[in-house]
Amino acid sequence: MSFPPFFKKQDSSIFLTIKLHPRSTKNDIKISDFSLDIFVKEPPVKGKANQALIRYLSKMFSIPTSSLAIVSGLKSKTKIVSIIGYSTDTILKKIKSIKS
Repeated sequence: MSFPPFFKKQDSSIFLTIKLHPRSTKNDIKISDFSLDIFVKEPPVKGKANQALIRYLSKMFSIPTSSLAIVSGLKSKTKIVSIIGYSTDTILKKIKSIKS
């Protein structure tokens, strides 16, 4: 199975490399063959943008926030988010449905 460059499967976790755009006019997502860009309204102050990212992904994938964690890039625009306990098929189908 071929994964997009921003998607990595390792053991029981899925890792997404995300470019976060804080202080956007609206919460939104742009998915291309090569990147996953997420736009949130919150500013990058006191972790607000990171919290908004986790809430957005939770809603997007219909999974609890406890299944998501930022594992790299807490103070960077490029972040790696882990998803624990879900199949690659479930997450990839959702990504493909948004991209289409």
